[in-house]
Amino acid sequence: MSLTNVLSKWRNLWEHLTQPIASIEEDEQRQQASLLAALSIALLGAGTILLIIWVTTNPDFQAAPLISLGIVVAITAVYLLSRTLYYRIGATILIAMMMLMVTTIILTAPGSMTERMLALNFLVVAILLASMLFNIRVTAIVAALSILFTTLFFFLPEVSFATTYSFLVFIIITSALLIAAIAIRNYYITAHRKAEIALQKNEARFQKMFTNHAAVMLLIEPASGTIIDANHAAKKFYGYSISQLCTMNITELNMLPPEQVLSERQRAIQEKRNYFIFPHRLASGEIRTVEVHSSPIGLENREVLFSIIHDITERERASKALLARTNELTALEETLLDITSPQPLSVLLNIIVERAATLLQATSGGLYLTEPEQHQVRCVVSYNTVGDFTGTVLNYGEGAAGHVAQSGEPLIIDDYRTWLNRAEIFEDERPFQTILSAPLIWQGHVTGVIHMLKSHSEEQFSQKDLDLLVMFANHAAMAVENARLRSELEQELHERKQAEAERERLIAELQSALAQVNRLSGLLPICASCKKIRDDEGYWQDVSIYIRNHSEAEFTHGICPDCMRDLYPEIYDADE
Repeated sequence: MSLTNVLSKWRNLWEHLTQPIASIEEDEQRQQASLLAALSIALLGAGTILLIIWVTTNPDFQAAPLISLGIVVAITAVYLLSRTLYYRIGATILIAMMMLMVTTIILTAPGSMTERMLALNFLVVAILLASMLFNIRVTAIVAALSILFTTLFFFLPEVSFATTYSFLVFIIITSALLIAAIAIRNYYITAHRKAEIALQKNEARFQKMFTNHAAVMLLIEPASGTIIDANHAAKKFYGYSISQLCTMNITELNMLPPEQVLSERQRAIQEKRNYFIFPHRLASGEIRTVEVHSSPIGLENREVLFSIIHDITERERASKALLARTNELTALEETLLDITSPQPLSVLLNIIVERAATLLQATSGGLYLTEPEQHQVRCVVSYNTVGDFTGTVLNYGEGAAGHVAQSGEPLIIDDYRTWLNRAEIFEDERPFQTILSAPLIWQGHVTGVIHMLKSHSEEQFSQKDLDLLVMFANHAAMAVENARLRSELEQELHERKQAEAERERLIAELQSALAQVNRLSGLLPICASCKKIRDDEGYWQDVSIYIRNHSEAEFTHGICPDCMRDLYPEIYDADE
């Protein structure tokens, strides 16, 4: 058997012999009872040995055996009383026995009075026992009795004054020191007790508040994350019993990675942060978003994390819904602004499809315009698709676009791969799984179809998504109509400009002609010799040619008499 085991057994035996009964509840009383039992055992052992030696060395003192037996019996009685509720009676008997023993020795022991006065030293033991087992008042009474008993020796002529004085000073100083020690001890004990009582009250108040509070509360061990305690609100919220929660680790509730949870706990215990938002899993498996306020507090001589938890799932959902609605309205407003801005229709339709795909979290999208005369739709936007489907033509009733163009009704297809009206052109690749489709309607007529697509996704489109897409479809229809009207307006303006240009040209020609006619009626530069006229460009022209070009007059040619006479005199003379 090892020394450690032996010491452990002796320690257990000692604790068993000195442990007070359970009916003594107050800590101070239990300490006093345990101390009295320990002193009784020690005095019983040591006193028996000393008494044997005393009886053996004083054979002439016939009362010694009787005194020794009385002391042993008294100490045994004191020990037995220390194990009961009447331990204070045992302590009183022990002190009285010490004082009685001193008196008996002084009165009956052989030898001189000076030698017998050595027994007065045991009065100090009585005072010490009183200070250990009773309060300062009892100690003062025992000390006063001891001092009074010692002063009686001043009246005995066989005892010198100096001897009595020395014993008296020793007892007074010892009593004063013990009383002062008791007073100091009581002061600190009282202060400690008050602090302890206040702490107990605070802990009781905290425990009551913790247990009955409507908010979810947990006490968590910072290092390991073990849940130390939980209140009734936590039981109701998480769906676990309190005993179950107290066997769990916070990582079993918190859905973040364990290392991240540990990092956040360390920040909380270091008071670097006390506000967190975590996803917590309930016993039902449901994930709830919680707001956690966590701070370190002292509890039962250790530091723990006190966490107050609020369920903000609905608030977060409302916040996300509000943000989504804000984004939707912003996108719709921006789309309206884009519609009114002068930009190509293809660019505008691409912007509309891209915005809709972003808001609806679609992987891709597209837009078809109808060709009513041919009963078909043509793809004009192919956004983020696996292939560029721009220019793809579908007949009415063919595929999602043809179906919506024909029916004029929006459509949700959860699994296009199993849908009966699939378009054959997409059969080989099957690039999408879920389709959201809405018609572009203007004044009761379908002008196009807008698509939102998801490929290989478990998340389906909802009716709310379809409603939002219908809004974008309305905007797209407006954009198409605006583009048509803008095109017609531009064509009309172009034709008007051409007509205006033609009118301006004719006016210019007319003005030029009028200017020329005016000049013909004015001064004309004519050659005095050949009678040719100089035109605006400086060329000399025959009079007939100039007049024909600058007037509506026509000429017939003949010969005047003078010219006939000069040119053909023979003919002129014959005529005469």
